[in-house]
Amino acid sequence: MDPYTFGVVATLNLLVLYSSFSDLGTMRAAEVQLPYLHGKGDIQKIEDIREAIFSFNLITSVTFSIVVAAWAVYVRSEINNYLFMGVLVYCVYFIINQIAAYYIILLRSTQEFVFLGKYIFVTSFLTGLGNVVAVWFFGYIGFLTVTIVVALIQVATLFSHACYRPIFNINPSVVKILLLSGLPMLVSGLSFQGLRTIDNFLVLRLLNTEQLGQYSIALMANAMIFSLTTSISTVLFPSMQEAYGMSGNNDSMRDYVTRPSIVISQLLPVMIGSMYFIIPLIVHWLIPKYESGVLSFKIIVLFTYFYAMTNMFFGFLTSMQKQKWIILINVVILILIFVLAETFTFYKWGLEGIALATGIGYFCYFIVVATYTLRHWASWSQTIAFLNDISLPFVYSAVLIYVVDHYFDLATTKDNMKYTLPFLQMSLFFALYLPCIFVYDRKSHLYSELFTRIFKRK
Repeated sequence: MDPYTFGVVATLNLLVLYSSFSDLGTMRAAEVQLPYLHGKGDIQKIEDIREAIFSFNLITSVTFSIVVAAWAVYVRSEINNYLFMGVLVYCVYFIINQIAAYYIILLRSTQEFVFLGKYIFVTSFLTGLGNVVAVWFFGYIGFLTVTIVVALIQVATLFSHACYRPIFNINPSVVKILLLSGLPMLVSGLSFQGLRTIDNFLVLRLLNTEQLGQYSIALMANAMIFSLTTSISTVLFPSMQEAYGMSGNNDSMRDYVTRPSIVISQLLPVMIGSMYFIIPLIVHWLIPKYESGVLSFKIIVLFTYFYAMTNMFFGFLTSMQKQKWIILINVVILILIFVLAETFTFYKWGLEGIALATGIGYFCYFIVVATYTLRHWASWSQTIAFLNDISLPFVYSAVLIYVVDHYFDLATTKDNMKYTLPFLQMSLFFALYLPCIFVYDRKSHLYSELFTRIFKRK
């Protein structure tokens, strides 16, 4: 796709992200309550919630799709054909996607993570391969077709594994409870999603759709990095809720926050370093039309470390019903990013300015959320020490990336070395970063314990 068409796709993806809020918070409330009820062993309430969220979610997703389709028809003369066609197709996709989300919540609540891991891998592979083939042969129409086909396959797969046939039964009392408990999560989720997508809106508002297409390289990097911590959080969140349901105190959830955060802080730089050096080569080789977005990609790929690190802390605060504080923090950071982006755009910094503004916001968000979470059980000195522990791997890796990138610059490299240099850069980065993992293992023994358990099993 050319950058403009990809900008349209990025705009449609924004609609998908916000369509997940059409349930008005009931699905998020169920995601919190179901693992808790499993811990309590309350089977009847579990069944009541299952029926209520399916019925309510179906009604709201259909209503949302009808409203969006009506809007597209109303403003038909003001939007281009690609966007109009995409909105209509995605209105069908919204409904299918919400049904899939319903089954994923049920499977998470029963900790079916082995299946979900395979499901995510296979469907991601199908989506990626299908999009490449469809766009290559059929362009934008092929992309829209694959979107619907893969969504239907996802729902069919989830339905067959869950072996649960949903019953349409709206229990007003259950729906009311879910709405009341889900409303704060809805607002906090919207504000959290706002942090993930504010740079998209800023590019559209301050620049244009084609520039959003260029910026999509940075958005894909952001999504890939964030997906790692989201996957870990997805696995641990039900366990965290179940532990809280059995014990009733926040100390039972502490290890679900601290230990994964230490591991993630050491693994993320490996992923970031790989992407930092390899993706510019892929862009230069396969999609040179997007090269003007490479610098903003490099900024975002580094700063996403801080945003991705907040996932475990966010899960803890959600479990502790701290939504009002989450909302307040998110709104303040959104305002900060908006002001910085406006300022940097005024000085003609373009995509890089918006990326930098977003990155500064991510850093501030990490410091505030992590500190607020840790203060639930740690002293100020312990909090500072822990923040230091999970920040040093980033600082060390960022310095390494700068040195390797500065002294081995792809832009000034001879043509016969352009395709091998990024791999040499990445190898050098890994070799210099490895001692950091060994140093942290001597302190935490996380990897030593893991390998010991593996060899004992053998």
